[in-house]
Amino acid sequence: MIINWGIIKACTLVDKQEVYGKIETFMKVAVESLSFGIIAFINEMKRETDMFYRVGYKLLVSGSSPKNINQILQNLLNSSEITPVDYLKKVIFIDYILRVQRGENVNDIKLVLISYLGDDYANHIIEPIPTMPFF
Repeated sequence: MIINWGIIKACTLVDKQEVYGKIETFMKVAVESLSFGIIAFINEMKRETDMFYRVGYKLLVSGSSPKNINQILQNLLNSSEITPVDYLKKVIFIDYILRVQRGENVNDIKLVLISYLGDDYANHIIEPIPTMPFF
């Protein structure tokens, strides 16, 4: 994935707080998927109003290849005029969808996503995170 770090670095601390909230939403869905499977992603796709996220969830639940998911979402991201905060949210979402598709551990996914927020949120990486239940 090609990332424009200059755009990400333009995000303020307030922007990062907003992005952190979006990460929490992503992780809530990932944890729900441990119990409810693909239905958790379908339900989130239906709730989501931003077409970018809807497309990402649709590609995930339809079984698209990681290469196609990455290419389609990168194309949508890079061909859109968006704010730095929305750019950061969408870069994180692409990483999230690809990691979920690979079946990575939800705790590891959360740590990687938080790392996009830089030093301002590094304390969330080093603090112990409660282990998510696996059923």
